[in-house]
Amino acid sequence: MAELIVHPATEKADLDTVRSLCWEYRDDLMGRSEQERQLVETLYPLISYTDLLDQLAELHAAPLGAILLARLDGKAVGCGMFHSIRPRVAEIKRLYVQPTARGNGVGWALCQGLIDQIRAAGCNHVVLDTSKSLASARALYAKLSFTECDPFYRVPPEAEDLLCFYERPL
Repeated sequence: MAELIVHPATEKADLDTVRSLCWEYRDDLMGRSEQERQLVETLYPLISYTDLLDQLAELHAAPLGAILLARLDGKAVGCGMFHSIRPRVAEIKRLYVQPTARGNGVGWALCQGLIDQIRAAGCNHVVLDTSKSLASARALYAKLSFTECDPFYRVPPEAEDLLCFYERPL
């Protein structure tokens, strides 16, 4: 059985690995369909995404944030992060598992790790969004007791029908 380890990404090398995984995630979404490409370009245009990834450590800094990195048999295969969006409410962002590692419980372990970190940060509610087309992600969130909710940020009109939003009390 493969060894799965999820740990905080705090060292420069780990953060660089997370940035690389985030670029893979963006590329993966862009290659799924024209609709997904347009969604990514609307929500994360190249310049904005580059700036966002340059600021990952600051945007997800403790105590009200964290970045996790998943390794399967020593190889980095996934990441996820959270930050506080208002008092006692955290948002999970950029949860990604490489296609070759899917089916090994990596997404589940990352989510559980993030939920544990969110609780430790003193939050009692967690939210996230995902593309409606990501059926496996949506199934994972349902198994983790997330329920669909209204958007928790202003969604551009061209993206309204492409996203779904989830929440979970802790």
